[in-house]
Amino acid sequence: MLIKRERDIFVVEERPEENKKAFNIVNERHFQGQVNDLYHALETEDLAAANDIIWTMTIDNNTLAVEPLTVLLEYQDETIQVSSAMALGKLGDSLAVQPLLKATADPSEKVRLNAIMALGMIGDKSALSALESITLTPEEPHIMNAVRSAIFKINHPGETSYVAADGAVPSPPAQAVPVEERPPAPIQTPEQVVPPAPKEPAPPIKMIKNPLLAAIASLFFPGLGQVYTGGSYWQGLKYLLGTIFGVICLIFPGMIIWLYGIWDAHKTANKINAGSIKIEKVSSGRLLLYAVLVIVISFLIWLIFALTITALMTGYLVPSIIGIHTGGSPVPAVAPPTFDVTRINATTIIITMSGMGGASSVQGFYVQQPAMADPAIVASGVSLSPGQTITVTDLNLTGSVMLVATSQVDGTTRVVVSQKV
Repeated sequence: MLIKRERDIFVVEERPEENKKAFNIVNERHFQGQVNDLYHALETEDLAAANDIIWTMTIDNNTLAVEPLTVLLEYQDETIQVSSAMALGKLGDSLAVQPLLKATADPSEKVRLNAIMALGMIGDKSALSALESITLTPEEPHIMNAVRSAIFKINHPGETSYVAADGAVPSPPAQAVPVEERPPAPIQTPEQVVPPAPKEPAPPIKMIKNPLLAAIASLFFPGLGQVYTGGSYWQGLKYLLGTIFGVICLIFPGMIIWLYGIWDAHKTANKINAGSIKIEKVSSGRLLLYAVLVIVISFLIWLIFALTITALMTGYLVPSIIGIHTGGSPVPAVAPPTFDVTRINATTIIITMSGMGGASSVQGFYVQQPAMADPAIVASGVSLSPGQTITVTDLNLTGSVMLVATSQVDGTTRVVVSQKV
């Protein structure tokens, strides 16, 4: 339709072909703008805006929308698929029949339901055989009712469908009550299809405990990572003592316990951050105190271990620290006998017993150090008396040596000589 001015009078001149062409151009441009807006909404994941555009296409009754809407039947979001199916049903174009039939096999029950309803709205008889072949089960009452309703609408266009007691969908008799006057059947109508709100992304995990810091703490101070993540001192000390004694015994058990403690501290920190473990805040003073305990306990354990090894190597324990003899008998609280040592030549030493001390008997004389060919200088059953001299000759006495010798003092083996000669 063209409007032109003739002598200040507006005259409407009918030009059907030009009017139709102009309308098509405007319609195509409007449709192209809708499609561009729709694709933009989908790219930005604005599903609410995308659904609004799809429904706008049905209001405009623009058949150009059939092709993009059939493509959206296979979109990854269920709400877009449902909206596209119902929009195609409203447009009523038979070109949408085959894509909608394909959608009746979609894994989503909502998509299948709305595709079936859309086929009933279109009313194309070519869909009948496919609809009749759909397997109906009592577990899907919505699908069952939708299929029966769609078949009835295709066979009886313009008539109101109802569902009989036996599930059949015959033509309604005169006394039948239309569906509109009965309680609503459990079928989703296009007006009821409300796309669910998009899921909000899960909040980022809040860093409460640093897993790396927990692992490093247990790396340098076994058990400190457990205390850092909220464990008790005893929980931390279990890893410390297990590591130390494991290393002392066989090395590898201690290494395994140490490495496990590092892994456990890291894992516990991650669980706390994920919210699966609730723990109270740990003060830095508590961590510092545990670190001091680790140092002190470790020092004492290793000191005792070193003294024990030294005692085993020398054959006796230091009486002032341990208070027991190597044989397990208590050391008598008496003054030991005294011996004087004199070197005669490079390989000979004379030892003189100068006094009994507090001992009542002294028997035998055995050289423990240095290693000698015959260390038993005086037999263990032979008694020694003050002023008695003992001559020791051996090639191992050459040079400056540490002489260590024992005797039976009141029936107990004790070191009686320990000096450098």
